[in-house]
Amino acid sequence: MIALNRMLLFFFLVPLLPLLTSASIAVHVLSGKAVGDDGETLTAHLSVGTAVAVLILLLWFDAVSIFSQIPDLIVVGRWFSSGDFTFPI
Repeated sequence: MIALNRMLLFFFLVPLLPLLTSASIAVHVLSGKAVGDDGETLTAHLSVGTAVAVLILLLWFDAVSIFSQIPDLIVVGRWFSSGDFTFPI
């Protein structure tokens, strides 16, 4: 079984990879390296590569949760709490 703490680190890659990709595309465009038709291939390869990597990560999370003893609910923190009502994240 994969350690749950190590797996939680990979969960942060799902939103982080597209953000890093968009930042790198923005740096390339602003620096003038990806301008016009020449920049489209780099932008397309980065975007597709990131989308495939995130899809593979999500499919891996699904496979691990289906075939392992991962708890159904993982509470990372508390989103909102008021009196007896608590909404976990």
